[in-house]
Amino acid sequence: MELKKAAAGEPASAKKLAPFAGTGGTGTAGAAADAAEVPSDNMMAVFWAVVCGDNSAAWSGDPETYRRDAIEDKGRYPLYGDFASSIKPCAFWDKSVEPATEVNNRVGSLVVQNEWDSQTPLPSGQALHADLKGSKMVTVLGGEGHGVYPSGNACTDGTVTDYLLTGRLPAKDVTCEATADSNAEARKNQKRDVLPGSPLPERAPDRF
Repeated sequence: MELKKAAAGEPASAKKLAPFAGTGGTGTAGAAADAAEVPSDNMMAVFWAVVCGDNSAAWSGDPETYRRDAIEDKGRYPLYGDFASSIKPCAFWDKSVEPATEVNNRVGSLVVQNEWDSQTPLPSGQALHADLKGSKMVTVLGGEGHGVYPSGNACTDGTVTDYLLTGRLPAKDVTCEATADSNAEARKNQKRDVLPGSPLPERAPDRF
């Protein structure tokens, strides 16, 4: 709420700031106890703000679109069916007040992507590579998880480290093979009762 007020040019609430007054910037036990707790839906709210706000025009506002997607997905995906096809908050999201950022420079980007990333699928990484003209891509075949660097994989780590140290891209796209060690870290971070990545799976619009 305070961020929303700030975005609208309104002053922050003095009541919310009061617990920290007179502490010399260090805070006190009492102030910490009085501070508002992070809302339980904080992660989900931020997630939808990014997903819906980044490209609000790409999300259909017609419920019929999502019904058709659900019917199509039932046939396409025998395991999950239409699980991820239901209507999203993005269908009712207002047009973004901030225009989409256009990357218009000559800085070469290095896109690094695991083949089996549960949060940013391989086709999304490939599409980003295609959109960032002049970029190069490191694809880790058999790679699992969202984190790619550093992973203990000499091929991946070496390519990324060279880029970070010199700013130079590899001469061509690089394909690395995942190793047991690099995948072990991703598996160690799995939680059985928590869906990895986004709060909810979503069927992104075709134009996104």
